Amino acid sequence: MNEIVRAYFDAQPKQKEEEVLCHKIVDILSQKGCNVIQTTLGIEWDYMEEWGREAATNIYSSKIEDIKSSDIIVLEMSRKSHLLDFEAVEAINQSKPSLILFNKNKNERPDVALLGHPSSNLKIIVYKEENLEKIIEDFLKKAQKKVPRVRFTVRLSEEINNYLKFLKAKLKLSSKNDVVNKILEEKMKNDPDYQNIKL
Repeated sequence: MNEIVRAYFDAQPKQKEEEVLCHKIVDILSQKGCNVIQTTLGIEWDYMEEWGREAATNIYSSKIEDIKSSDIIVLEMSRKSHLLDFEAVEAINQSKPSLILFNKNKNERPDVALLGHPSSNLKIIVYKEENLEKIIEDFLKKAQKKVPRVRFTVRLSEEINNYLKFLKAKLKLSSKNDVVNKILEEKMKNDPDYQNIKL
């Protein structure tokens, strides 16, 4: 990888072997040049009952901010978790290249809501431990092309600038840059001429 990629990782390990596997995923990401962000690995919604609403709010806000500031998202979802489901949806909504992993040796399988999602940024893989490194490496190669890195300056009329502000509010995006990216991503995805020549 040419540049450091900020990779958000989360999972819900409950057993020792699950924790070991999560550390292996983090190690692979780090070895491949990623700066791995983990807000609070393994914290679930029941944390709110045990520690109080304020603590849960802080964790929620931290996770949202970390997803927002990351380039890519990697979630190990072999153990059912409402929090991980939420994080996956948040990543998709923010157009983050996302790798969702399910361990072949566990009973949990991808939810139909994820499987049926049309996002081209979403990759769902049922893996074996021995092919985990190859899966992550392949994902990173493709994700690298989708991470915003190129700066482009454009002059706008006041009317177009106002329209971008309107779309930013309407689409609930955080910046005009996000609006332009979203429009171009949709256009690119639906352009058969470009899809035919794309590498």
